[in-house]
Amino acid sequence: MFLAISVISYQLSVISYQLSVISYQLSVISYQLSVISYQLSVIRSQLSGVRSQESGVRSQESGVRSQESGDCFYLFSYLPRKEAKLTLTKRLYEQGYQREDILRIENGFLEETRFLDRLVK
Repeated sequence: MFLAISVISYQLSVISYQLSVISYQLSVISYQLSVISYQLSVIRSQLSGVRSQESGVRSQESGVRSQESGDCFYLFSYLPRKEAKLTLTKRLYEQGYQREDILRIENGFLEETRFLDRLVK
């Protein structure tokens, strides 16, 4: 009888130890999940910042294109073509544009004005 009680007592202590190990493992898992949750919130925050920066860059690009278009329209509407092209080229160089960008802007706008000229005639 005493032996049976001591065996049961031993088994209960083993079960108690196993439960404490499981409890510890669950607390480790809980900690790891909270770390992952924090990392995800940091990533979400960074993505939001990147999206905001991308939106700002797109807005700036749109503003630059609008300004380029406005400058071109003004120059080609009110000045003789050759003088307008020289003035536009000078302005774009002063603003720091590279030669390839200036040619792209000028050619694009010249094509648009030629198209409009054909419509008017």
